Amino acid sequence: MRLSEILKMRWKDINFRLGTIRIPKENSKSKKERVIPIDSVIYNVLDSLAEKGKYVFVNDLTGKRRMDIRKAFKSACKRAEIPHGREKGLTFHDLRHLAAYRLVKLTDIVTASKILGHSDVKMTMRYVHPSDKDKKLAIEKSSEILFQSRQFPVNGKKTTALKELENRYKIN
Repeated sequence: MRLSEILKMRWKDINFRLGTIRIPKENSKSKKERVIPIDSVIYNVLDSLAEKGKYVFVNDLTGKRRMDIRKAFKSACKRAEIPHGREKGLTFHDLRHLAAYRLVKLTDIVTASKILGHSDVKMTMRYVHPSDKDKKLAIEKSSEILFQSRQFPVNGKKTTALKELENRYKIN
């Protein structure tokens, strides 16, 4: 999620039963509502928070919605000894960029684009940075799967190589 989407998140937008967060169109950069799934870690963190108002992230002193996290982010980076700031190192948006980079490695580009809230797949393509190792692994996996039918002898019995492929990639 974008920082603005996180800071504007309301309790009513979290569906714990379905494990999703709804981002209303008025809080979305693309002005389109989207629903994103959450994993068990985020679920547990959100479930452990006390509801102190209609917004999830509120200022404990004022009770109002948090508008900024720059000081907290800077402090967290200092404690972790991570260089921070546009000029020196890590920014909050870099975390979204890293999550997007990893997401496009795990799923297809269209699904990643929908989760990230991009209005166009071209925007998501900015997060795709395949390394030589990534390309080599992709070719190896695809060739193993494409040519697995050649692993069947005439009598129809599976070879050891095919059984290993099926186990490795959970193919049946």
